[in-house]
Amino acid sequence: MLLGMVNDPRVVLVKLADRLHNMRTIYALPAPKARAVAQETLAVWCSLASRLGVWTVKAELEDLCFAVLEPQTFRELRSGLAAMWSVDEEVRHYRKMTKREKRRALIYGTESTEDESNEEIEDLSMKDLLDAVIPFDLLSGRKNRGKQKFGLPPSLSKSKVIEDTKVALAALSLCEEALDKEVAISTPYIPGTEVTLSGRLKSLYSTHSKMKRKGVHLDQIYDARALRVVVGDGGGKLHVAAIKGCYSLLDVVHRLWMPISGEFDDYILNPKPSGYQSLHTAVRGPDGAPLEVQIRTQLMHEQAESGNAAHWLYKESGAPVMTQDLPTNGRDSDTDLTPSSSTPSKQVQLRYPALRIEGGSLRAAVVIRP
Repeated sequence: MLLGMVNDPRVVLVKLADRLHNMRTIYALPAPKARAVAQETLAVWCSLASRLGVWTVKAELEDLCFAVLEPQTFRELRSGLAAMWSVDEEVRHYRKMTKREKRRALIYGTESTEDESNEEIEDLSMKDLLDAVIPFDLLSGRKNRGKQKFGLPPSLSKSKVIEDTKVALAALSLCEEALDKEVAISTPYIPGTEVTLSGRLKSLYSTHSKMKRKGVHLDQIYDARALRVVVGDGGGKLHVAAIKGCYSLLDVVHRLWMPISGEFDDYILNPKPSGYQSLHTAVRGPDGAPLEVQIRTQLMHEQAESGNAAHWLYKESGAPVMTQDLPTNGRDSDTDLTPSSSTPSKQVQLRYPALRIEGGSLRAAVVIRP
């Protein structure tokens, strides 16, 4: 396969698509064989998908493997997120009850919106769990202030784990629509700085790994669902205007939803060692559950997705990578920058993109002396 990639890189994409199809239909294999294939996929193919930059395929593969290798944990995590994101208070309250509390509620006649059969753990088949994994192409599209509705194919069975997946998609759609309306009302239109919204659900496997790594509960994972806001920069010509737009949109987000204390990071003024730039904030969404919002310019987005700040580069190697000069709208880019006290000196490196204030306005700059 590697030799074939030398002549035609599409070979690896075909193999990746084949493995994705195999994982979607792995329920046809005996359980021991299915687990072996899932372990190989998680170790090799998920990492390869990450390096190729096909994040949604990686997320689907991870969750398919997770469903095969740890079905009970998969079901409980999916149910837990659905309980957090449900717009129905009674459903949220009932789903958060312990088994003993549920039995007590049924014995003493306490009302609930759940059927009694949901009290016991379902005996779900592997196919039911695989069907509950969100297809990668469902969340792949981006749009300019659109009205996309998320949903699963109507032909799927009505098992609880699939219903929980529908709750997750509906919650993401609700957040996106709310922000879309607020942006349209609150921000002036500037040609070239169009706003693009996209939503994503963190893979259950990634969420589970983060919980174990940090030793935290599910309600302390603030990026299980996220909205990304990308501000157009006119191909670099409107870079400064786009940055101003990012901070204006941050105000819009914080007016719309309550910020979560200690969960705001300004990676535009203080880039990561990789050169990654974006505004990150966590808020309480319309259902009261955590929601992460990322705001960046188009250039920053391209660097984060496929440039020097690509996710797998700094996650796997941990080594800082130099970034390109930012467009300066015709101004000299070799502008001296004095690091602020809030920026650790070890993070300021030669030719880092930066911002400076001149005449009350933001200007693009590049570090010429650390």
